[in-house]
Amino acid sequence: MTGRAVCESFRPVLWSEADTDETIRQAKANNAVGAAICGWGR
Repeated sequence: MTGRAVCESFRPVLWSEADTDETIRQAKANNAVGAAICGWGR
């Protein structure tokens, strides 16, 4: 899968206040990778 295909296939992970601290940490880590590779949040 090419980088472009990955960026078109995946989206940022959202969380809620009901999620655990660990789940939120993992979502933020995932989103940081997406931001670096795919430009999420620009």
